[in-house]
Amino acid sequence: MLRAKALPIGLRCRAAAITAVKWLLLAGYIWDWLLALTLIIINFTIPGEVIPPLERMWFPNDPSLSYPPTKSWLSEKGKFPVEFGIPLLVAALAQFESRSLIDWHHFALALIEAFAIETSFKKWMNLVGKPRPDWYARVATGDPAVINDGRTSYPSGHAAETFMAFGLLSVYLMAKLKLFTRQSQGHFAKVMLCLAPLGFAAFITMSRVAAYKHDFADVNAGMLIGLCSGFLAYLINYQNPLCHETAARPRTRPVPSAPAWLKQLLGADAEAVSSASAAQEALEGEQDVQDPLLGS
Repeated sequence: MLRAKALPIGLRCRAAAITAVKWLLLAGYIWDWLLALTLIIINFTIPGEVIPPLERMWFPNDPSLSYPPTKSWLSEKGKFPVEFGIPLLVAALAQFESRSLIDWHHFALALIEAFAIETSFKKWMNLVGKPRPDWYARVATGDPAVINDGRTSYPSGHAAETFMAFGLLSVYLMAKLKLFTRQSQGHFAKVMLCLAPLGFAAFITMSRVAAYKHDFADVNAGMLIGLCSGFLAYLINYQNPLCHETAARPRTRPVPSAPAWLKQLLGADAEAVSSASAAQEALEGEQDVQDPLLGS
């Protein structure tokens, strides 16, 4: 049997873009993204900026506030590429076999939702105004920004964010490898592989104690917030990780037919382009499992 002539790469890319736009808008994922991003913006602008931390009473010569200022092992600006870049890269590498953009999209959405949940607790809890261990050194600088940051010791942001991101990644890997399903054969090497992200998060967290930025109560609270946020976001976007049949399977929504305004926005030939691409993929038999974002 003769194989159909392949569609031009430009047409295939346009078909994929059309399908992705329809999927995000009609399935409602765009609202999840917007809500999560809105919460993050609110949590980074109101607590600490509009509402300053409480100026708690403190006493001179308190040994717990007398630690010297030191340089952070992972800076405030440098932590976000690590916390988001590494998990997203690992999730992308996990798609080499399945080539599922839906899976990667759901992981990215889970990560941003986990961050929104985590900041909804951590940023507002910072308003309690607990001084950092290097409080006296900060007061000596006379810099209002440095002093204000010194009142945000509890809970630890590094601990909350790293355990949020890498805790989510650990659960994702456990589900991918079907680590705790009934059919699992209990491979210790797989367990350690899945725990590696948590080990890295623990290293970053303990570095905050070593640098005199937090005490143990601060990082313990941050770890708890981060782990709960990451696990909750995973359960929102993925099915039961303990079931062999559904482990690591994204929760998907039905996509209704496109309304007239969306068809006009995408172009008069949008349906024809998408149909031609889908038919070509079916003829080529490139995938057994359909992935709407791949148009196959």
